[in-house]
Amino acid sequence: AAAAAPVSSTTLSSAELAEAAAAAERALNSDSAAPAAAAAAAAVKKGPSKWVIDESENLKSTLEHRLWTFGCLSILGGSFAGAAADISSPGDAATVLGAAFAAYVLSDLGTAVYHWAVDNYGDAHTPVFGRQIAAFQGHHQRPWTITQREFCNNVHQVFQPAAAPAAAIFALGPFVPLGLHAFMPSFLLLVCMSQQFHAWSHMKKSELPG
Repeated sequence: AAAAAPVSSTTLSSAELAEAAAAAERALNSDSAAPAAAAAAAAVKKGPSKWVIDESENLKSTLEHRLWTFGCLSILGGSFAGAAADISSPGDAATVLGAAFAAYVLSDLGTAVYHWAVDNYGDAHTPVFGRQIAAFQGHHQRPWTITQREFCNNVHQVFQPAAAPAAAIFALGPFVPLGLHAFMPSFLLLVCMSQQFHAWSHMKKSELPG
């Protein structure tokens, strides 16, 4: 915008001064609005890879969601139960508890780093991780959506790809040291459940289970 000519208060009436101030404010608003409008237009152009969330997306759990979720949960639970069954001394019990605690700490750290990475890098076109990146970045545009998903609808997204590793852990469990036998299913379970923990973090205290 062109610079306004200097205005002398000694030559203008109060009404003229008010009008000059209003004109200056309109010019300022117009100048500041242009970059915001351009940024908004750029955001829209990004499309579904980063900004658009499908309003028609199903938030209810289906039979397929439940099968993936509870099937994988059963495998991981069976694997940890196998480790627990091998406890034969207080030392073994301490090993299993220590492994479970280590799984909790490392899964929390690992999922936090992963969450940060997909929030800030890549888009829907990124190989392998594109779909997850789009979902994570879109989540931050409407974070309440995750709270409206039913349990299996929400977590099947991570339990489904975890099913094959869970089966491998179940098969390998009896042949590895007790600590590792307890650690592996605990770690994978907590990684998968981080999706639900994240949903709970967006809920009001009154909405939390229990």
